[in-house]
Amino acid sequence: VSGMKGILDGMGYDSDYQCNNTLFQYNYSHDNEGGFLLICAPGGSYSRNLIFRYNLSVRDGISTSRVFQIGGATTNTSIYNNTVYLAAGQDVPLISDNSWNGGNADSTFFYNNIFYVDGTARYVWNLSTHNFFEHNVFYGNHIGRPADAFAITARPPLVNPNGSTANDYRLSAAIPTLATGRVIAANGGMDYFGNAVSATAAPYIGFHQFTAGTAILPRLGRRGAGTGNRFGIFDLRGRRLEIMGPHRPHTGSPGIFR
Repeated sequence: VSGMKGILDGMGYDSDYQCNNTLFQYNYSHDNEGGFLLICAPGGSYSRNLIFRYNLSVRDGISTSRVFQIGGATTNTSIYNNTVYLAAGQDVPLISDNSWNGGNADSTFFYNNIFYVDGTARYVWNLSTHNFFEHNVFYGNHIGRPADAFAITARPPLVNPNGSTANDYRLSAAIPTLATGRVIAANGGMDYFGNAVSATAAPYIGFHQFTAGTAILPRLGRRGAGTGNRFGIFDLRGRRLEIMGPHRPHTGSPGIFR
């Protein structure tokens, strides 16, 4: 999602009032004026049990908006293993909460996120309660950063910060200090790129689980003489992901191999 205009409901994603058990995962959001995510409900209503994981935000939000907006009577919100990038020149509230008709957020959890800031990130807190931060990366200029007993402030080695594709925000190297995230049992099992995420061992922080030698970049190719002129899609290790051709019907579907 990109190019949303306006600072009210101009976010990429929105879990609004009377939403229950909402799941957002595997999304790429960039250059939305209103921000990345809105979670909201007026007093007397609800938005509850949201899970927001394995998503990427790039340059979302402007100075009069925010990246994450948590408004009104929201409860039990889990935001984990996302990567957020703010570019040089951006001065944006990374997280902002507000009251709505007497409703205020309660029990919001930020775990295992990378907040990579080349500009300035601010935090706006009102009457929300029970906000928990664990195992997040706060790189760059964060004004009023929330308490996180396991916070990391060193620069994570992203491939190409401020790039235009999701691949630009992968981790470029194995960093042991980033492989220390909070274990989340029912975590969906895989990251944005299809890499496995353990339910019992500490994961990497952010939307990419770095695993040396398993990044799969598909290529089109032709394999082998005397094979009926079979064409397909192969990973860099030569394994066929899809087989198609004039003498053989489609026998598989694109996939990710580890």
